[in-house]
Amino acid sequence: MKRHPFQLIFLFLAAFAIVACQTLFAVSPQPQTPPLQFAYNLWPGYFPIEIADEKGFFAKQGVNVELIFSESYSTILSNIGTGNYQGFTTTLGGVMSLVGHNDDFKIVLVSDRSAGADALLVNSKIKEVADLKGKRIGVLLGDFGELLVVEVLGKYNLSSDDVIFVNADGGDINSYITTGKIDAGVTWQPYISEGLNLGHQVLLSTKDMPGLMPGVIAFRNSVIRDRPQDIQAFIRAWFQAQDYWQKHPEECREIIARRLNLSLEEVSTEGIELANLSANQQLLNFNTSDDSLYSIMQVYIDFSIQKGILGSIPTIENFIDSQFVRDDLSTPEQKPKT
Repeated sequence: MKRHPFQLIFLFLAAFAIVACQTLFAVSPQPQTPPLQFAYNLWPGYFPIEIADEKGFFAKQGVNVELIFSESYSTILSNIGTGNYQGFTTTLGGVMSLVGHNDDFKIVLVSDRSAGADALLVNSKIKEVADLKGKRIGVLLGDFGELLVVEVLGKYNLSSDDVIFVNADGGDINSYITTGKIDAGVTWQPYISEGLNLGHQVLLSTKDMPGLMPGVIAFRNSVIRDRPQDIQAFIRAWFQAQDYWQKHPEECREIIARRLNLSLEEVSTEGIELANLSANQQLLNFNTSDDSLYSIMQVYIDFSIQKGILGSIPTIENFIDSQFVRDDLSTPEQKPKT
């Protein structure tokens, strides 16, 4: 059948219009937000990170997270100091060591409080605190381990001048004691269990000083300014993982052991108190109660001033941001209908 010229022209114009409309109303692909780089070390209080990643909670809450793991706390701390990572886990001693060097971050969450999971391991010859006099003690100098020992020595009329401090990461304490490089050292789980199996003994632990050693999560100031929704999503996933762990302890134990190459016996929260949302709201609230992070930080500031780590007293409020735990963390889909 022969088409009329006007029919051909009409078909051409119609096809052109369809193509033009598709081009005009096409949605340009949005640039993907880069993943949130988050670094953490081996510590039971940080285990919810493994659960959140394994169960897809970060993705479900709307944030893409790139996890960076190291067994070495000192390695993580060193890399934080050189400006690496957007978010990270650390201790209050770690915070003090960064002040004045690379302190462009704020604490947004307390992960846990040590209540026995940090300890001073000793060789078989040391039976009591008095026996520490003249002994070599492995600690991360200027950090929570040294503070723990100093606080204990003071209770027994001893001082830091009565011992010899040796700079050592918690993961090295057992081998250093075994080889005689040190007589005692501060470490944490799961290294405590490892040390007990080697014949070392726990002389004292944070069970005697609850609250002195909280684990914290911090983010760079630029991330807090530019990506607050990602931090909020991260924290929602964190508490979702906490809740899931409580409801499915055996499954989560297996997840943590597999992902961190630990034995099931090494996966335990014995000796720590995970900080839930309610605890965080209390800890990050600006007040002078003993349970406030502000009060605990003051202990670290006094210690750091005394040790010469800090040359001046920092403003504590500059290092804490409570906005991410202040309100209901439920997403709109999770809020109960009224």
